[in-house]
Amino acid sequence: PEAAFSRIHPKGCCSLRVVGPRCDEMSRTDAPVSKLVEQATSKADLSYSYWAAKNAHSTATPDPKLLTQEEVARQKSEIDRLKQTTGASAWNMGGTFEERAVGMEWVKASLGELLRSTSVSVGGSTLCVAAISSCTGEAHQWLVRGRKRAGFELEVDLALTQDGEAMGKLCLTQISSDDLEEMQLAYRSEGPGLSPSAVHSAFHPTLLAAFKDLLERIKAR
Repeated sequence: PEAAFSRIHPKGCCSLRVVGPRCDEMSRTDAPVSKLVEQATSKADLSYSYWAAKNAHSTATPDPKLLTQEEVARQKSEIDRLKQTTGASAWNMGGTFEERAVGMEWVKASLGELLRSTSVSVGGSTLCVAAISSCTGEAHQWLVRGRKRAGFELEVDLALTQDGEAMGKLCLTQISSDDLEEMQLAYRSEGPGLSPSAVHSAFHPTLLAAFKDLLERIKAR
């Protein structure tokens, strides 16, 4: 069936008549078909959609395989070898990148060993590190392409003795492995004090060497 459309000019001098298919038939017959539907229906059993729907559950799950004792021993030997050569964990046999946090208790104990016998002479008196009062911050070890790296950001308080008697403390701040020269020292005396600048000058080289050794210890863990 066809539908006729007429339009009459407002002055009535002419008219236009259009004859064609009905609008509902046009929308029904000329509606675009989606690409997915076209692919699924045009090639029948050769189409990917047909194959995927038919074979989605047809592949059986492979049965687990129990390793033999020889295979287990061979894998363990390979893991141990790579761990010794690269320091990587078992899950990172490629030794690409790995980050490990280092506990502050370990850092404090290691620093205590490095500073245990530290003593300097200032103004005729002997100052010694009696203990590490506090050690805060963070320390890390990284494995990058098979090479170990280390770093830390710390703040440390050292209890001092002067000629065998307790005599204040030395507060260390801004201790960064990236630039140890920027380490700040603040001497706080509990009695007739020594010159802070003299204490700083006496302790700075020794402390600088101790923190460099600490960095190597973290790297070698």
